[in-house]
Amino acid sequence: MKNFLKDIKYGLSNVKDMLLEKRYKPFLFPLIIVVAVFFICRYINGVALEQVYSIKNKIDAQTAEINNEREYKAAKEIYEKLVKRLPPDEKKNEWLLSETQGLFSKNEIVPVRVGKQTLEESDGIFTPASVNFDIEVDYATLGKFIASVESSDKFIRISELAASRSEGNLGRIKVSFRINTVFIKGNNK
Repeated sequence: MKNFLKDIKYGLSNVKDMLLEKRYKPFLFPLIIVVAVFFICRYINGVALEQVYSIKNKIDAQTAEINNEREYKAAKEIYEKLVKRLPPDEKKNEWLLSETQGLFSKNEIVPVRVGKQTLEESDGIFTPASVNFDIEVDYATLGKFIASVESSDKFIRISELAASRSEGNLGRIKVSFRINTVFIKGNNK
């Protein structure tokens, strides 16, 4: 380590002597060339980096655009499939009752009570609708009915369900439930 420090001190003293005696002229031109080349390389590197970042940003933007387009197409497909399952807005007064009666017939159920269809007004594009029913069935028939409602290709769902034992009939139960759907405003397919 001491030798290294001695060498640096000796080299600096030589530079000092050279500067004092003005013997630096042979080194001046190469030094100017080296400094000029350094700044030219620095400028070219900066321009190249700007171009690289510009190309990278364009690639990122195009990738995001492609991903957004894919997401949009996937969402549009889902929306179109859902719209096919939703009832037409023009038939909202009888559609839910008609579809529910079809499900009752399919499962050989005669409703004890059929409530009035209610339409909820909303500010959005959907109009929710529901109907309340009371039925008296056995457990197996109730299970088949719920499965047929939930697996229907139409958008019909059971939102509330209450069951109690039927008085005087051990194998049957009284069931009160609400069936719902939504209409898209302006969907008159």
